Amino acid sequence: MATIPHKTKEHPKETSKPRGEDSEVLVLWQAPKYMFYANGALWYGLVITSAVLVIALTFLLRAYIQVSPWLVAAVIGAGAGALISRGVKQPDQGQYGLTENGFVIEGEEMPFESFRSFAVIDLTNHHVLRLWPKQRFYLPTSIVIDDSVNPDDLREFLAHVLPEEEHQQTFSDIISHLIRF
Repeated sequence: MATIPHKTKEHPKETSKPRGEDSEVLVLWQAPKYMFYANGALWYGLVITSAVLVIALTFLLRAYIQVSPWLVAAVIGAGAGALISRGVKQPDQGQYGLTENGFVIEGEEMPFESFRSFAVIDLTNHHVLRLWPKQRFYLPTSIVIDDSVNPDDLREFLAHVLPEEEHQQTFSDIISHLIRF
């Protein structure tokens, strides 16, 4: 397991080098861009059956629904198709890591100053590093932590340069795991 050296300085501005200078890489790992679960024929059959049942229910209850059942059928069919296509495709591997000045996210270095806070979240079978950007309407970045990286060492190092937010699994994390998506 890779160990991450302990940070002694309290503020990221004191530890940052000018942009463009190479900073020392503390730890690097390869990880999938999202968690992938191999799904069998039963999973695909359940997705298709569920979509067909919802579409059939829509046509049976069309007198009570304000929207065209054909529109609902098209939306449900497209959703089922998207679920199946994503369930088949294995994620690309990304290169992630930590340098003395910031994060390596898919091979690109991002300074600590780009992020507002972080959380290391223990999901059912893996850990995820979530980074909240300072930009107002940007979504958080989620990085799967490889087994070669100790999540406690990562948390301890980052606590010296960014505020930590306490986060548990979100509802979408739990649902994604339950439906193996």
